[in-house]
Amino acid sequence: MAPKSFYKQVLPPNSADVGFSLMSVHYVNTLPPLRAGEAALDASRQQTKRDIWEKDFCSFLGLPASELVPGSSLVLSFLSDPPEGETNFEVDDESLRWAQQFELPTHYPSPEKVREKVTSVGDWEIKDLIQQEIKHPAVQELKERRAKRDDVKDLEWYANTVIDWFMAVISGYFLKTLSITQERNWTKSNGSGPSKIGKPEARRGFWLSTKTPKSVRGWFLFVSKGVDTRWQATPFMCGL
Repeated sequence: MAPKSFYKQVLPPNSADVGFSLMSVHYVNTLPPLRAGEAALDASRQQTKRDIWEKDFCSFLGLPASELVPGSSLVLSFLSDPPEGETNFEVDDESLRWAQQFELPTHYPSPEKVREKVTSVGDWEIKDLIQQEIKHPAVQELKERRAKRDDVKDLEWYANTVIDWFMAVISGYFLKTLSITQERNWTKSNGSGPSKIGKPEARRGFWLSTKTPKSVRGWFLFVSKGVDTRWQATPFMCGL
């Protein structure tokens, strides 16, 4: 394993037989500040993130192409644009909805866009491209527990498990945003933010109001790419 950014060369040329990325490709390398009057969910902002991701993705593909030996493979797993009518990580609980006010440096591409970009770079070929809904495994355990008994403690366990996971993944971005924008007073005065999520009352209120809690899920792309055995380290054009 090489703990380095995929946006820089990680390994010497022609030195690896397989590459694997579990949960990184949907992040952009850099993200400019919001323009005056612009919100994170504005169409203009989403277009900015889309343009940056497409450029980053093409650059990313060019690096492992030179590091992998001819005939090897690169396997990617990352969040994608959900099918029509579906969502990624839908949150109904008020104690987590505050988090949606913050912007994550991510873009979720469609399967079609990924295929387009991969085929535009060098001699990559897609072996498999699969979009699949992945649910947090805690929901299955909750169903098994509730099949045996009807205890509010099981709902509390589910709420704690999901919130702990959610915050472990992205709390750093929220804290950094608060630090940069100097909104610590907002957090304290409203009783919101990471401190509120850590309180037992917020956890108990997560999905206790319903007898059928929603699962936490995301739509992932699983992509397997092969490097053509004829590949040579020649310049390529990113199809932007």
